[in-house]
Amino acid sequence: MSAGSGSAERAEQGVILYMHGGGYVAGSRATHRPITAALARLTRRRVLSLDYRLAPEHRFPTALDDALAAYRWLLWQGSAPDTVALAGDSAGGGLVLGLALRARGEDLPQPAGR
Repeated sequence: MSAGSGSAERAEQGVILYMHGGGYVAGSRATHRPITAALARLTRRRVLSLDYRLAPEHRFPTALDDALAAYRWLLWQGSAPDTVALAGDSAGGGLVLGLALRARGEDLPQPAGR
């Protein structure tokens, strides 16, 4: 994955692509690890938690570009779109919505729960 970096929690099937909160200026996969670990445990799915690039060093739409790159990477790695769920908290929730709209606008296969 060229944009940002991520970590995956272990689980059985499917994957959750998770975007952390923090107003697009703070937060990381490390600060939100308790949430992603709980998601993995409760859903029995892998969780890819994305460290998207933060403002103000990186202006809009950089975080959205990173989210789209992560979704494309999951598809490229062989994840079936209907097994990929998007999740996020606070600003990450807005990023998830933007990702879903952008994926649809680019005619990408839609993730689960659309």
